[in-house]
Amino acid sequence: MAAQDWHRSIYPENNLILNKNKTMVILCAPGLTTVNIPGSVKSIGMCAFWGCSSLTSVTIPNSVSEIDAGAFAGCSSLTSVTIPDSVTRISHCAFYGCTRLASVNIPDSVRFIRESAFRRIT
Repeated sequence: MAAQDWHRSIYPENNLILNKNKTMVILCAPGLTTVNIPGSVKSIGMCAFWGCSSLTSVTIPNSVSEIDAGAFAGCSSLTSVTIPDSVTRISHCAFYGCTRLASVNIPDSVRFIRESAFRRIT
């Protein structure tokens, strides 16, 4: 892909950058406090919300099946997360350093949680 064509492989929506097919969150806009992930998203990509220190709340739709490595790492203002029944995999360091995370609901559908997925939380 030529450097001038990079924008053709991403799609901005709801202060997020999604892949071209709108099935993966790649990046979030800085300064977000809340986010509703679109229903087309199937995975939250590696480090997608990394360092979004103002993020307090996130709505993960039932379309998401995987939360990738470091997806919410460093989201130090995130207080609670509800993981929908559609999620089957939470990768390593997914919520690393979410120091205010006091409540996480993990459904029975989650079959794989990598080491350190919830390391350094409250």
